[in-house]
Amino acid sequence: MPLIRKVSHAEVETRWEQEIESAPQSLSVQEKERLLTALPDRRGISRIDHKATHSWFARIYPAGMKQGIGKSFSDGVYGGVEAALEAAVRWRDEQQARLPRTTRKKGPRIHRVERGRQVGYLAWNSQDQRRYFAVGQLRNWDVARETALRYAGLYEGLTN
Repeated sequence: MPLIRKVSHAEVETRWEQEIESAPQSLSVQEKERLLTALPDRRGISRIDHKATHSWFARIYPAGMKQGIGKSFSDGVYGGVEAALEAAVRWRDEQQARLPRTTRKKGPRIHRVERGRQVGYLAWNSQDQRRYFAVGQLRNWDVARETALRYAGLYEGLTN
């Protein structure tokens, strides 16, 4: 349980002034953008400057997860904007290294889609180009499937 005690106004004022003087100086927006653009890989790194929150936010998106995993790196905790950015990049890289490598399937294929209003088939051809075939536009599932298979080049000799 935290310790709670009354403090005088004078103590509050002196502590507040000391904290303000020892706080790391903030960089301008242009300097923060320069730091971010200087990174070789900026994926998953963003800046948060809102009211009392000044930090870098790092996130990763593991395969198969609906949401990513993220962590905030406050300027005050890490001793400044640059140090917080370095810590965020280091964390992101360490987390990415822990994840298993996944390879995306390539080549002709089709995939049935039922997401809200998007109902139909996604088809990829031999050049790995994707196209969507909507059931509503093609009138039924069978026609949408056949059209997607033809686009992917998988219809030859296929029987239901």
